[in-house]
Amino acid sequence: MGSSIFSGYSIEKEPFLQVGHCKMWKVYNAVKKENGTKVCLFSFEKRQLDSYSTYEKTEGLKLISNEAKNLVKYKHPNILGVIEQMVEDKHSIAFIGERISCSLSSILNSKNKPSEIEMKIILRELLATVKFIHDE
Repeated sequence: MGSSIFSGYSIEKEPFLQVGHCKMWKVYNAVKKENGTKVCLFSFEKRQLDSYSTYEKTEGLKLISNEAKNLVKYKHPNILGVIEQMVEDKHSIAFIGERISCSLSSILNSKNKPSEIEMKIILRELLATVKFIHDE
């Protein structure tokens, strides 16, 4: 993503995770050059939708954009914080979010399954987040 917004960040060349609807968002570790804050760049490459019809492409882009916009709207400790809002160009959609190390999906699909207590903590946090979103 060539946006000048991201020029203030050192971004790793390869994504370490894929997240979101159908795992379409690539996640890259990044560091803010100014102060060394560790963050993540979330990037969606529009060419992923090339094999779809024009209508499906349009609806897919709306869905992807809404995922990013909703993160800005909801403020909760268990919901990813957005540091630099979404930017879009003809090739991609991207934003800078707080640093993550995994996704719920990656935890659940891991060979090292969480312990029973870890699963209880994950479920408690997930349910608190769902309740927060529902109440909002």
